[in-house]
Amino acid sequence: MTDRPRHDADDPGLDEAALGASYDRLQGVIDEFREDDSDITGTLDSLRNRVMDIVQRESVLGPTTELSTPSGHRFEMLTATIRKIIRDAADQEPGLVARRVRVDVDDSGDDADGSPGPSALSVQVSVTIQHDISVPAVDAMLRRRIAQAVGELVGSHLTSLDIQVEDIHDV
Repeated sequence: MTDRPRHDADDPGLDEAALGASYDRLQGVIDEFREDDSDITGTLDSLRNRVMDIVQRESVLGPTTELSTPSGHRFEMLTATIRKIIRDAADQEPGLVARRVRVDVDDSGDDADGSPGPSALSVQVSVTIQHDISVPAVDAMLRRRIAQAVGELVGSHLTSLDIQVEDIHDV
């Protein structure tokens, strides 16, 4: 059996117990399918095992965020990947260290006929800041860097970006 996935602390909808129970149920289903119907031909058994291996790998990846392109095509991206992109953008600013990142899709950008427009994200970032850095001095640069990274690497724009200073750190 593979290791259980770890809880993503930035996802308030998950806790270790719920994630563990869900993973155990899925693992039980996978194991049951692998044990049942041993008389199936080798080809079907091989196909079933391949499908169940894919399901198991996908279940370990974690939650995804559903996004859409400017032309309205939907796609999914791991939420942890979006958070990492935002953290990396914030960490480029000297004296700042990104901590927690929350990402929500803002569906208010849908067209009048109900068809989806390009995805927009509402983001909250908590940072620690070096003791001699002025928050207003880095605010505009931080916002610009995060918006640019989200636009270039995720293909979305920001509807809101809340920055919270969580702590002050020494050099």
